[in-house]
Amino acid sequence: MKLISAISIALMAVSSLFGMKGLYGLSLNSPEDSAAAESETVSDFEKAVQIIKKYEGMHQPKHWPFVGYGHKVLPGETFSRTKAMNEADAEALLRKDLLKNCAVFRQFGADSLLLGVLAYNIGSGATSRSSVVSKLKAGDRDIYENYIAHCRYQGKVHSQIQRRRIEEFETLFVKDPEAASRQLKNQMPALSAPATTAPAPTRKISQMPRRNENQNRLFFTTNKMMACLPKHQQYSWQ
Repeated sequence: MKLISAISIALMAVSSLFGMKGLYGLSLNSPEDSAAAESETVSDFEKAVQIIKKYEGMHQPKHWPFVGYGHKVLPGETFSRTKAMNEADAEALLRKDLLKNCAVFRQFGADSLLLGVLAYNIGSGATSRSSVVSKLKAGDRDIYENYIAHCRYQGKVHSQIQRRRIEEFETLFVKDPEAASRQLKNQMPALSAPATTAPAPTRKISQMPRRNENQNRLFFTTNKMMACLPKHQQYSWQ
């Protein structure tokens, strides 16, 4: 009788141990399931950052005027021409630039992230003039071929750029833009300005004219993540 009781207690202990998933790093899920679950917890913005890092790589002094993960040095910026940027500053600058590009296309809601990623590579002007933007403005979301067509270098299709466009689209294109727009407001991270840039303003609330087709409207931003952007690029996801 005592033996049966001991076996029952042992079985209960083992069942309890495997039931406490994650407490001791034990899981009955396969590695594929675990990887999928982890992927679902990563925001689209973070996925965009990782894709850009993957394809841009860390730029070296020989790539001047590009530094970090593909930032083009602007007049007045004092980045080093002889030393590569450190990882922390390079990623912070990438995030800042990506947010600025998303801000240009804020009228597209959740699609502003995909457009911002494209603009990070080809420029916001070229993106604004693209058939991708034209279709989205017209309510046409069949933009796959238009998007991946931006894969040419010196007039020829570049296989790596093409792979980049495909991965961007498959990862970031949203099928339900309204639902994604609501989620995007909670996904955007707070930024830390790179050490090579001026400190972020301390004011949390700012008021400035909105520079788009309606020059008379005003908007407000209380989002801390926008504090490091130029005032004319700040906007609210609300």
